[in-house]
Amino acid sequence: MKKLTYLAAAATAAILMNGVAVAGTQLSDSLIDYHEPASLFRAGEFNFDISGVYTTASSGPLDDAWGGSLGITYFVTRYIGIGVEGFLVDGATSFDDRHRSSSDTIGGVNGNLILRLPLDEYRLAPYIVAGGGALIDSDNSEGQVHVGGGLEYRVTDTVGIFGEGRHVWVEDSENYGLFRAGVRFAF
Repeated sequence: MKKLTYLAAAATAAILMNGVAVAGTQLSDSLIDYHEPASLFRAGEFNFDISGVYTTASSGPLDDAWGGSLGITYFVTRYIGIGVEGFLVDGATSFDDRHRSSSDTIGGVNGNLILRLPLDEYRLAPYIVAGGGALIDSDNSEGQVHVGGGLEYRVTDTVGIFGEGRHVWVEDSENYGLFRAGVRFAF
């Protein structure tokens, strides 16, 4: 019986000593997964947009016209981006009242500053956009500035859909609303 008691005491001591020795060592980083999910909306990201455009005004060159746009944006941080875009709308009227026709095409070129708030857990990024550029028809061009907001939803890590609305102030013509909806590719 004494031998069994000594054997049990020795085994208990060995187990305790082994536990103390393991408790003092550091676990390898490879055993612990510190992986945090990567952000869907990254700093250093390029975005390429293709969208449909609708413009509306009570009167002026861009009353109820449809078209399309292309744009590219670089995000300096997750939250701040700078970009350029161009759009064409058909069925608008020209700037000059002497040449009003419903078949003119008008284009625009804009530089933008974008401030977004990424919500990765929802795959969403609400944003505001402000900038300026030029509104151009076949004979004239006018300066314009705009401010607006939008919402992007990332379908995958690199493909999103978006919608936005803007109010645009034009140099010598009627102000107008510009609405865009389309697909955004992130690189």
